[in-house]
Amino acid sequence: MLRFAIGTLASLGAFFLAYWLEGGAMRDFVLPSVLLIVLLVPLFAVLAVWKARELADAWKAAFAPGGLAEERRMEGASIWDFYEKASYAAGLVGTLAGFIIIFATAGYEPKVFSIALVCVLEGILLGLVARILRARVEKAARADRAQDRPPR
Repeated sequence: MLRFAIGTLASLGAFFLAYWLEGGAMRDFVLPSVLLIVLLVPLFAVLAVWKARELADAWKAAFAPGGLAEERRMEGASIWDFYEKASYAAGLVGTLAGFIIIFATAGYEPKVFSIALVCVLEGILLGLVARILRARVEKAARADRAQDRPPR
């Protein structure tokens, strides 16, 4: 858990530090509409396929894999794989929605376009987190399988 938190925060922190060093404003990343799209669309997409309990098991598989059967761990990996793809799609859909709003109104300033691209960026970053979670589940499953093998 600690390694996940440190690694994820370091990955995201490196991006945000580079963005800030180039003069970017961090407040551009906390737009409520963007956060709603990027956080809720993948969540609801997952819940359209799996039960909330199965999503909870996917979290458990990522952080405490020893308590789950291999089948449930592999289902957790499938959930994180789907969540990753849904995050990318949510970022793209949010960006397209932003462009539709921009083109429907009279605000064609470059800053408005740059803020519209925040949604796809946040979708990619959330997809990265889901990929990390999937890798954690798959690594734990491989380690468990290796322990079950007879010695050679």
